[in-house]
Amino acid sequence: MRRISSSEIIRDTYGVGQTLLGGSRTDRRLSNWLGRRIQATREELRLTKTAFAGLVGVSQPTVTRWELGYDIPDERHLQKLAAIIGVSVPELRYGHAGLSEPVPVVGYVGPGAEVVPLRPERGESELEQVTALPGLDDRNMLALRVRGGGFGPLLRERWLVFYRRPDEGVSDDCVGQVCVTCLADGRLLLRELRLAAGRADANRCFDLVSCDDRLEVLLSQSLDWASPVLGFRAP
Repeated sequence: MRRISSSEIIRDTYGVGQTLLGGSRTDRRLSNWLGRRIQATREELRLTKTAFAGLVGVSQPTVTRWELGYDIPDERHLQKLAAIIGVSVPELRYGHAGLSEPVPVVGYVGPGAEVVPLRPERGESELEQVTALPGLDDRNMLALRVRGGGFGPLLRERWLVFYRRPDEGVSDDCVGQVCVTCLADGRLLLRELRLAAGRADANRCFDLVSCDDRLEVLLSQSLDWASPVLGFRAP
């Protein structure tokens, strides 16, 4: 069996999936709430499940699974449902306009700005869920919690660091930003990325700079991926 690396865990933990059987407690509460809201809307419109399914663009069994709380509609169907009801997508999901989607805490930032992934033995249900930063209602949002000092004077114990689930590679918008980074050797660090001098070629290397003056700058590092930090929040 292939071993799963730490970089894969921190990148892929809490992948977006719509089937809720065996999912987290937060997912179950969300699916039950949505199911009741969808059923109430269908009944207010005096539509059968088949007719309502045609209106949304899905099958009748899909509507049944939504109403029973077994599945959550994907983003495209959430937008259709929100338009039918006349509310925003966040309000449809949670019942209050502007309430952001829960964000899973997938790891922590420890001394030396090292990022350590959490991999619960029983899956996603063991992950802590936190509220996102205002205006960041994004299903690809992830969070890290600071432990033991973390990232110099910038972050304190138990603060949260928010970032978006990264793709492979390093995009241009990472340069000059504090990012969650995965080095070629598998280490995960929270560092500012700068292009290494004289290495502005297709196979870019980066200097990794810390806000903590006690940590050395890592020069000319190859990265598997990087994702810019979107914000911080006190506990």
